[in-house]
Amino acid sequence: MTGPRATGRSEAGESRRLTRRRVVVIVALVVGTVSGALTLRLEPGDDRFLAGATWMALVWALGAWLAGPLPTGDLHRRVAVVGRGVLVGGVAVAVCVLGGLVVAQVPVLRDPAQDLLAHAGPDTVLVVAVALVNGVVEEIFFRGALYDAVPARWAVPVTTVVYAATTLGSGVALLAVAAVVLGALTAVLRRWTGGVLAPIAAHVTWSVAMLLVLPPVLATGG
Repeated sequence: MTGPRATGRSEAGESRRLTRRRVVVIVALVVGTVSGALTLRLEPGDDRFLAGATWMALVWALGAWLAGPLPTGDLHRRVAVVGRGVLVGGVAVAVCVLGGLVVAQVPVLRDPAQDLLAHAGPDTVLVVAVALVNGVVEEIFFRGALYDAVPARWAVPVTTVVYAATTLGSGVALLAVAAVVLGALTAVLRRWTGGVLAPIAAHVTWSVAMLLVLPPVLATGG
């Protein structure tokens, strides 16, 4: 059945789905931001860190799932899409390393970043694994659910700002700056490719490099 009545029902259904998505996204953002602030402010070596990081991943994943379908983009060209993501992730790494060299010379900025990275410690493998999982689900949520919850023309700046804002509670200035860089690049990737596969590839590339490269960069400051 087609016509004005069917079109009206279709539009009403779409409006309800969008409202539901926005409500779910807002709730997940509040819970995830508070959880992130509490987790990232834990002292290095605190046994609660891994549990907190795992909970954060669950919040973003559950929020994305409840918000609606996942935008995958063009899966027929997944190799090229992943390649773009890795390349853009490399650009984000380069920018953050340069920023790290500057931050390394400023103790008030360097010390919080070093404390955050010190969580790896003896549990490096577990921390890296959890960081990678968080990278994946953050992209599914921020460049998936959140991106689709705002008007298309505002999606890139809004998702970038909101993603960066969720890191402010950590008290780590370098993390917030990195979130702006990574958030902007992955949002552009989402628009460019139409899905979350490339943003995920970029985020994973960035996460691994930061965990391995940033500690010695910050150590140059003494």
